[in-house]
Amino acid sequence: FMHARRRLPVFAALNTSGALKPEGSMGRRPPWSYDPRIDPAHQPDDSIFSQQLQRGHLAARDYVYWGEDEEEIKEADVHSFTLTNVCPQIARFNRNREWYEIERQVTEGAQEEALAITEFVGPVFSEDDPLYDDLRRRGSRAATGTGIRIPLRFWKIIYWVEAGALRHRALLLDQSEELAAEGPLEFDIEVPGGVVATTIAEISALTELEFPGSGA
Repeated sequence: FMHARRRLPVFAALNTSGALKPEGSMGRRPPWSYDPRIDPAHQPDDSIFSQQLQRGHLAARDYVYWGEDEEEIKEADVHSFTLTNVCPQIARFNRNREWYEIERQVTEGAQEEALAITEFVGPVFSEDDPLYDDLRRRGSRAATGTGIRIPLRFWKIIYWVEAGALRHRALLLDQSEELAAEGPLEFDIEVPGGVVATTIAEISALTELEFPGSGA
């Protein structure tokens, strides 16, 4: 379910069937791709992602890696790597051990107990969430003007049935500290002494050359 203005998912809903999870490792990760059912203009701009600002799964790969047969498992795996299933997350937050520990407990518990688990997960959208363009370093190669803001908080609600009763856990995690510690985002060049930092507009004025689509 996508937010038109934010170009990010409002939430992801998923089911995990412990009884249908295959044994062994999940194998090679599928490549990231745009969801073919939605215009890419309404999905996150893939150019903003890097080793520093990562594609953070909402529906974790391990959660959806199950099915009646190999073909069904592969289809679910490929779909989990579409950009409609991601929010921008700082690398240290994306690898957060506490969040991963919850995901591990869910998947292992589902498999060991042959449980069916339903989860809803998504970002907490706020007008105060920082714009990607405000955090980018000068010289970043990512697209400008995407309008994408980086959510600072995420929520997760996990449901399962135990002893005939519906149970749940509701959780929140915040990436504000990781984002603040990271500083400016993306690629940059340190300007050595004797070299003057300038703008494309100034070079155009000096040379009468134009550089369309360069982001100014």
